[in-house]
Amino acid sequence: MTKIKESKFRSSRRLGVNICGSSKNSFNKRNYPPGVHGQSSHTKKLTTYATQLRFKQILRIMYGISEKQLRNIYLKSAKKKGDTGENMIAMLESRLMTVIYRSKFASSIYEARQLVGHAHFLVNNSKVNVPSYQLKVGDIISIKDKSRKLEVIKRAGDSSERIIPEYLSLSRDNMSISFDDIPSLSFVPNNSIIQIGQVIEYYSS
Repeated sequence: MTKIKESKFRSSRRLGVNICGSSKNSFNKRNYPPGVHGQSSHTKKLTTYATQLRFKQILRIMYGISEKQLRNIYLKSAKKKGDTGENMIAMLESRLMTVIYRSKFASSIYEARQLVGHAHFLVNNSKVNVPSYQLKVGDIISIKDKSRKLEVIKRAGDSSERIIPEYLSLSRDNMSISFDDIPSLSFVPNNSIIQIGQVIEYYSS
């Protein structure tokens, strides 16, 4: 997990934002790209395409998904009724691995993906080991009895760095989370770094 975290911190510096929102992120002290020419390149003006690409990369890394996955989410969102950007956010935030991370059952989005893949969680009392699993309003996500004492889960829950968004309801006694509502961008943590319109422009051009 250390290598993944370091890579994410490096990506924060390269893209110019604190992607994971962590106080430990090296971006907080060196908010310019890594490398010999990092400070000089920090002031260069980006083209329209480069700006769109940057925000697309921020979104992809923020949610720990591949380029193919993000493109598919855009295509599905564009076919749905309503605002394409809000549809994308709803799909991204409804992924099981995202909810595990938002619920503070994992310290990072990558750790959440690994924990889900190892089948440590139940959805409505049924085992689900697919990180991209799309949750529905009313679903209850819980930790398997044998997994509740895992140090990685305990450490994540004890962290004071993040807050659980209001579209989730946590029950510490039952070690479960309720998916109460379809998330909109305004309620997503660290949403100031998301420019969903730029991402849509990137894929639609």
